Amino acid sequence: MNTMLLKSDPTEFNSFSGFIASRSNVNLPSLESPSATSELASNALNLCLNIVSKTAAPEPHFLWSDLESVTICPSDYQFKPWWEGSSDLVCIEDEDIVLRAYCSDAERALEAYTSLSQGWDGDNAPPPKASSLDDATVFLRLLSANVESCPNILPGLDHEGIPMYIFDTDDIYISLSFYGDLSATFFMKNRATKDIEAYEFDMEEPRQLARSLELIRSL
Repeated sequence: MNTMLLKSDPTEFNSFSGFIASRSNVNLPSLESPSATSELASNALNLCLNIVSKTAAPEPHFLWSDLESVTICPSDYQFKPWWEGSSDLVCIEDEDIVLRAYCSDAERALEAYTSLSQGWDGDNAPPPKASSLDDATVFLRLLSANVESCPNILPGLDHEGIPMYIFDTDDIYISLSFYGDLSATFFMKNRATKDIEAYEFDMEEPRQLARSLELIRSL
């Protein structure tokens, strides 16, 4: 498009060049110069690369301060732009991400729960649904990515085969249950004050999810 504009209306192209130069601090050559076209192309390329290098690389999701404006995904990681190095781009599968130490017991339990069958508790309890275990796994990864430290998670299953996580300190008891449709319940009791906070939340709703993570982070 620039070549056509140069041939048809040099005045208009000069105006456009001046606009670009004023916005980017790039010294564009006069069109009277024999090498003006090649220098313009080079400057335009450098300008574009400069803009992209400062704006296109995603930030790691665990450093975002406002969860409302983003989609949380455990596999969002920072990679250098391709022109800054010669390394091949590497894709990391979720299951290859190493979780924090406080997640170890829960991670092993979720794996064991996949092999349970009807009556696993000796009293005809149903096995956990695959979708429930998937939701519990997603939350575990989100927790590990956003909370640096917290009490070790105590995993469990209720009599309906619903997976749950328990956090238990001297003063605070927290439990979360996962139902397989991206819905979960949160329960917290302060033993010292007798205060109770309980609610259902949607794992795709950023505010509710952020609230749950913050309460666990405060333990």
